[in-house]
Amino acid sequence: MPLTTALAATMPLEGTEDTSNERICSRFAFDGGNRFLKYFDASGTVQTVQSCIKPLADWEDIEPDQHSVVIENQGQRYVVGSVAAEMHGTSTHQGNKAQLAAQLLPVALEPGHHRNRILIGTLVVATPDVRDTIAVHHLEKLAGTYQFKRNGETITAKINRVEVVEECRAAWKYATNHGGYRWPDAKNAVLDLGGGTALARIFTRSGSPIRTAEVKLPGTYDLAKRIAAALQAKAEYSPDTSLIMDAIATGTYRIGQRLHFEGIYQQCRRQWLEEVRGALREAWATHMDELGEVLVIGGSAELARDFVESTNGRFKIPNTPNPQHISLYGMLEG
Repeated sequence: MPLTTALAATMPLEGTEDTSNERICSRFAFDGGNRFLKYFDASGTVQTVQSCIKPLADWEDIEPDQHSVVIENQGQRYVVGSVAAEMHGTSTHQGNKAQLAAQLLPVALEPGHHRNRILIGTLVVATPDVRDTIAVHHLEKLAGTYQFKRNGETITAKINRVEVVEECRAAWKYATNHGGYRWPDAKNAVLDLGGGTALARIFTRSGSPIRTAEVKLPGTYDLAKRIAAALQAKAEYSPDTSLIMDAIATGTYRIGQRLHFEGIYQQCRRQWLEEVRGALREAWATHMDELGEVLVIGGSAELARDFVESTNGRFKIPNTPNPQHISLYGMLEG
């Protein structure tokens, strides 16, 4: 079936069965975060891949695994995921994630069973601020036809159009549509604690962000940098911030066998969260009487658990979908 004909037809939703060799998606959500790439595979299951990329030389023989993907595209060969991190690749937060999106997107374009042609009606991607026209332009250029190898398998993908959504809004929309806010007719907010940024937005009942109340602060990579600075006195070199973030995520608070930093982490975490809380108090002072609830999301939401519990329900971390994936689900809302 020609690509244009398939896209013009009525396309089933993500994960529905199709007897051809084509995987067809009416909407496809790709969340290219600073720490993890998130997307739905052909069965509709959320997949996460570490957002780290490492170019490969011709002589480097790298095997993909369940946490890493090898891409061959336009003369370039590179690995994305945990193997890239082990090889000291470049994390997305170290570059421009809008510009890196074209290299990272093929990771999410998984073939279904015997389906190496992927047809996407609308690719939905997120950006911190839709007013950043340069970033939006980079993302809109993701529309088009691709042919590449993913883990050695040749994939042809056609993306008909790109929809760029602003971070926080997809989570707000999902929560509003699915009973996530107790007072949906009030002003409600989202606090997204991510790797690159801690971003907070209040939304009107119709879903417009109140720009004068926005808060943008460094995310948990800034927290990791503070820990790294404190650890320099114990190490012969500056510890890798990505390794620090991994150790926080696993709860080991250890790099190798020598560096254990739980005490430093707790001190730096409290300081970082207090800065976030102070910025919210200042920016939201004139809105607090009208504010319903604040949804705390992102891969680092759990780091704020004690702060959330101290607000007597004003702030809350969602259970379903989990705070790291709720934005991805919201991007499919349409």
